[in-house]
Amino acid sequence: MDEKIFIYRNGQGVITSRKVTILTENSDYLCGFCERNYRTFRKDHILEFIDNLNQIDERLSYHIKNNPEPIPRRVTGNTRGDLEICFTGFTREDRERLEGIAKSRNLFIRKNVTRNLFFLCCGYNSGPSKIRRALEQGVTLIGEDQFLKFLKDEEKVNSVLDRFNKSLDKLVDDDNVDTSSVSRDIKSTVIQYWKNTDPKKRTSH
Repeated sequence: MDEKIFIYRNGQGVITSRKVTILTENSDYLCGFCERNYRTFRKDHILEFIDNLNQIDERLSYHIKNNPEPIPRRVTGNTRGDLEICFTGFTREDRERLEGIAKSRNLFIRKNVTRNLFFLCCGYNSGPSKIRRALEQGVTLIGEDQFLKFLKDEEKVNSVLDRFNKSLDKLVDDDNVDTSSVSRDIKSTVIQYWKNTDPKKRTSH
């Protein structure tokens, strides 16, 4: 698979350098893995492709200096910046039970796939639209067993929460993405990635 390095400006105007293993590419989007997360990047938001690794910092500084300031993120509901999780595909009873567990560990419950969602916990009856949108945004897909095992490791939970709170803006590249650009074979590739990756590695990024 091809690997590309570029300077990217997301929908909020935040400029970062990105190193992406490309899974697919069309005239409008690049889709692939960036720091173990599946991402979709709009090509019109790519400021520059980088060939020389030694120039990354220099070119990043240049673009930050010569572009408008980032748009302040409006926070609604999750004012403390807690890790966000959505449960889908469960019976009402099971969902309420899992949400109660999540709340007791200071996770913020979402009813839909939102721009800052970190985990989508999927039950047996999960709908394809939520999964597709989650994959498009680079959300971590987990099942009930993985969720419960994850919570048992207090140190790992604290580590992820700390990284999340320190780099909130880096978790979402853009919320204005055409979900139809993600084909079925890419969805399958992403799902297989999570199935075949060591859970300890998968939940510690």
